[in-house]
Amino acid sequence: MGLFTKKENKPDKSRYCEYCGDKITFMKSGPILSDKFEICGNCANRISVGKSETLIHPKTLTLKMATDLLKQVDAFEEIFSPSATSPKIEVDFNNQLIRFGFGSTVTYRYLTFDNFLSYEHIEETTTHIVEADSKTNINPKTNQKIEKLIKNISLKINTNIPSTPYFFVVFYSSFTPKHTTESYLYDKQMKNIRQGKALLDSVLRHEPKSDSSPVQPSTVSESSEEKVVSAPSNIQLLRDYKSLLDDGIITQEEFDQKKKELL
Repeated sequence: MGLFTKKENKPDKSRYCEYCGDKITFMKSGPILSDKFEICGNCANRISVGKSETLIHPKTLTLKMATDLLKQVDAFEEIFSPSATSPKIEVDFNNQLIRFGFGSTVTYRYLTFDNFLSYEHIEETTTHIVEADSKTNINPKTNQKIEKLIKNISLKINTNIPSTPYFFVVFYSSFTPKHTTESYLYDKQMKNIRQGKALLDSVLRHEPKSDSSPVQPSTVSESSEEKVVSAPSNIQLLRDYKSLLDDGIITQEEFDQKKKELL
């Protein structure tokens, strides 16, 4: 072989997602499913597949099952139109869908109203003792101030889905907590979580459709006129918006505009 002889082309060993076709790289690596097929990390995130106890374990999914779930998410994304929003949580009353946001890149998880059962406010703190510089929380024996540092602020979402009976929407989390419950960050996240809870309360108060059937991906037509199925009455929607107004999620001006549109 000469010095400048052309090297033979090596076979392409790249891996590609079985659903979207994207190339799987180190940054986009995804799980191996039970039938040995692989999907990318982005597709796995969209259907909440992972090895955490609150996610769907990849070994319980075949490619067909994962494909069906991804098609369901595609259908929800196509019709989702938020009626009210808060940080991390959005609600579409017309199609009876809730969308939860996760992470800085914002991965979404969808739930129908029928799949949503309840929520729990989770707050974890750790105690930190400093030398007292005020009369607040002073231990009279040691003259020290006791502070609570925030480890986690989240909502636990309970569902009736056997594969994921619950999951967490995290508003703040830190392995090395340094912000106290008296900090601006804590006040901000508590405001965000109160808005999210108010939205979820409005979903729990929402009356079911007359046929008790939320929009299902299999019933979504390609025709835009048929994408919203069995929408609730305008009166019910107005009640929902009034609840959001009372909870401070929307302004009086926004409520008046919606009232004008509905009536």
